[in-house]
Amino acid sequence: MRWRQQAEARDYRAEAAPAVPARRSAAPAPRSSSSGKVAAAIAHEIRTPLAVALMYIRLVEQEAGPHVGDSLRDGLSQARDEVARLDRLLGNLVDLHRLGHVVIRPALVDAGRVVAEAVRRARRDLSAVQVSVEVGAADLLDWWDPNAIDQIIQKLLSNAVRYGEGRPISVSVARAETDLQIRVQDGGSGITASERARLFRPRLGPRKARAASGLGLGLWLVRELAEAHCGGVAVDSRKGAGSTFTVTLSPQRP
Repeated sequence: MRWRQQAEARDYRAEAAPAVPARRSAAPAPRSSSSGKVAAAIAHEIRTPLAVALMYIRLVEQEAGPHVGDSLRDGLSQARDEVARLDRLLGNLVDLHRLGHVVIRPALVDAGRVVAEAVRRARRDLSAVQVSVEVGAADLLDWWDPNAIDQIIQKLLSNAVRYGEGRPISVSVARAETDLQIRVQDGGSGITASERARLFRPRLGPRKARAASGLGLGLWLVRELAEAHCGGVAVDSRKGAGSTFTVTLSPQRP
């Protein structure tokens, strides 16, 4: 099963279109220098450790050879996935710093399969939380950036786990006319109106209300990735009634 998924992923990448910048309906609003400072700091602090980590993963694979046990093989695979995920995040932040927007790389992919795989991998780290996924019946094969979809799912699931109070999380993906619609719903305490107003802004200073660890870039990056797909993100939430994040993406056909 694993080799078949890898072969399919290679086939998708073979159909990839050249990288294209975010195409928005209006000129992008001026941005502060905060994103540039964060991108430069992350590029400096993470790029070298990522390369070292990948080198040691490959070294262990070479030393272990074909007789490695399943648990070690799965662990190495997960480690590679995490290194790749961090590398993509770093690339997006550097693009934001250098160009002012995310650069997407559309490929002819089945978005339902990409979402289901992203949820499957996330479950490895979310064993204490029930996560369900529903893929719509309509054909989801179109020109999407699979890495962007993967990052959107990872960021929204991370947010849902952080504020979902351990309750079940549901993920769905379906067509909305020609667009793609991804929903992530949690059963947490919800978000107040004042919190929603600043929800998709990068938070770099002291954090209040929905305070947590990290740089506060997750939902901001979701918005950037959605807008790069000529789409957007919205949240429906009431205090005490959970939250539903809806991401809309438009296909980016060459």
